[in-house]
Formats: sequence, C-alpha cells, structure tokens
Amino acid sequence: MFRGKSAPTKRELTMRQLRHLLRLHHDGVSTREIGRRLGVARSTIQDNLKRTAAAGLQGEHDKVWGA
Repeated sequence: MFRGKSAPTKRELTMRQLRHLLRLHHDGVSTREIGRRLGVARSTIQDNLKRTAAAGLQGEHDKVWGA
C-alpha cells in the first residue's frame, strides 16, 4: 500500500474572491497576477475561469458592474 503524500486538494474561492477574480480578468490581468493578488495558485484561477465560462457567467461582468 502506498503511504506517500496525497496530492493537495484544490482550494475553493469565496464569493468575494470569485468576483474579484472576474473583475481582474475582465480588466486584462494575467492569471499569474490574479493568483498572486488573491494568494492562490494560478491553476486555481484557471480552473475557476473555466468553470465560470462553462456556466455562461464570464460575460456577466458587464451586467453586474455596469462596465
């Protein structure tokens, strides 16, 4: 039986972090920089962007923030 370390679980973002992520992404900030600002891995940012796109929420920024 393998008793090594398991892969770390993906960190879930709070709603505030998710809104901030979408706002930064809309403003053209890179995924690396968004991750640095939110204190999470770039892969977490990429995963959440994919999930919002799949849910059809990526274009919602204009409706929510009136941009």
